[in-house]
Amino acid sequence: MDNPVDIDTEVPRGEDLAALLQRVLTDTGMTQKELAAKAGVPYTTLNGWVRRTRGTGGGVNTDYLRALVAALPVGITSVKEIFEAVGRSVPGDLDTERREKLLRIYDDLPTESQRALVDMAVALGRTPRAARGGA
Repeated sequence: MDNPVDIDTEVPRGEDLAALLQRVLTDTGMTQKELAAKAGVPYTTLNGWVRRTRGTGGGVNTDYLRALVAALPVGITSVKEIFEAVGRSVPGDLDTERREKLLRIYDDLPTESQRALVDMAVALGRTPRAARGGA
């Protein structure tokens, strides 16, 4: 499942997740069920994205987005493209040192502060990067 991807691929103007998936399905000749099975995404979830009844906000499972890209032939779409189609920036990799530091800070907090930190992290993950002051 380790397909190299073109991180610099641009999203066609106005292409949302449903449009991107329709293009991918057309370009590959795959059915929704085939793509869902190959990516390990529940068919009902993928179908909801295609019909625009799901996946219209920042709550889309990032593991599913990455799995879709990995399940496709190289060059069909990129991680950046699919994340932008749902209005999200590509999450960065968290190196071991930063992860350990974050866990130490978390472990030292009282329970209520741990809960608050988790709530803040969830909210931050749903906020578009431009609104957080990122690139």
